Amino acid sequence: SFTVRLSKADRKKTITVDYSTADGSASAGSDYTAASGTVTIAAGKNSATLSIPIISDTAVELDETFFVNLSNSVNAAIADGQAVGTITNDDSPPSAVPVFNSLPGAVGVAYLDMDGQVVSGTQWAGGATITARGIVGTLSNAQMLEICRRTAEDYAPFQINVTTEESVYLAAPSNRRIRCIITPDNEWYGPYGGIAYLNSFTWPGDTPCWVFSDMLLNSVRYIAESCSHEIGHTLTLRHDGRVKPSEGYYQGHGSGEVGWAPIMGVGYYKLLVQWSKGEYLSANNTEDDLARITTLNGIGYRADQVGDSIGTAAPLNGSSGARSAGGILETTGDRDVFSFSTAGGSCAFTALGDATSQNVDVLLEILDAAGSVIASANPNTLTDATVSTTLGAGNYYLRVSGTGRGDVFADGYSDYGSIGQYSISGNAP
Repeated sequence: SFTVRLSKADRKKTITVDYSTADGSASAGSDYTAASGTVTIAAGKNSATLSIPIISDTAVELDETFFVNLSNSVNAAIADGQAVGTITNDDSPPSAVPVFNSLPGAVGVAYLDMDGQVVSGTQWAGGATITARGIVGTLSNAQMLEICRRTAEDYAPFQINVTTEESVYLAAPSNRRIRCIITPDNEWYGPYGGIAYLNSFTWPGDTPCWVFSDMLLNSVRYIAESCSHEIGHTLTLRHDGRVKPSEGYYQGHGSGEVGWAPIMGVGYYKLLVQWSKGEYLSANNTEDDLARITTLNGIGYRADQVGDSIGTAAPLNGSSGARSAGGILETTGDRDVFSFSTAGGSCAFTALGDATSQNVDVLLEILDAAGSVIASANPNTLTDATVSTTLGAGNYYLRVSGTGRGDVFADGYSDYGSIGQYSISGNAP
């Protein structure tokens, strides 16, 4: 908008002046709409306004200018015949972070902010401005995506979209989201792997949690575990440690594929890292992680994708030969059932947890048409399972469920946290 103004009001005469636009560094047709016409200042008034339409786009450009020129005045002299309009660039350069969304449209959003952020006016650093660099350039696209996938597996059972898109985060309700800033800049806080305010997922505004990549050796796995841990704090969860020996963070027990640790303890050193309710020896925290996440933050579990009975079974992909399927065990005790037919012969199926970061220890079973178990597999030292048997011609079912292992007060764990993504592949003639 431009104002054409008189040096003093003329109380008797109507004043007119022609105007027209001209390019500066901005171009008519692409940056703004060319315009011309006449401005009228009524008797007794001393100003009038005119508007030039701007053409919006998302291109990252320098600020650009155009001109509005006045001519052919009637009943007044032109003292200043040219105005400069500046089109201000308000577009951000495209992020070098790969796009990732684990559950588009989910109620809750966890934004992994990897390209740097300026934070001010929060409780962090007493409200002072914090300028945090990102991890772009330090980690590759493939490594950043692995961080996303590992974090997304921990949150796969819930109505939470783990995303790298700031626009998705900003579009979410301010009390149903969290920004997790991954940065090498920890000096403003101290020598920690990460930090978060308890319950801040539901705070209005934009109070982030933090993961300090340099303190985590720029390890993809350590960064991802820290992301899940700090976001867990924002969802009301406290640390899982032990009473004896006294420690704030439990590092887990066991070894190999079935080495176990709690997400809210230290998950860096074990392969099976799960949500917990303190089912291990000398636990100092028995709060129910799953219940707290799904009842205290305005979000719940994902809707069950696959039926849990032979009456609601989903068909395996493929009608003969190779078969496949995939899904999510959303809740403790969830059992996903798939149907298949065979002409008879040797049948074998394998169920694998998430390929990047497995949260579920799989029990795999073949059922007959009446729902009775014909064959099952749950290897003691493996989290995946392969079941095979010879079947006669007919209709059968494959059941996938999460399971535990051994004594929780020794080197075992219950089925409580065996939830998450899985895939099935196999063969039935």
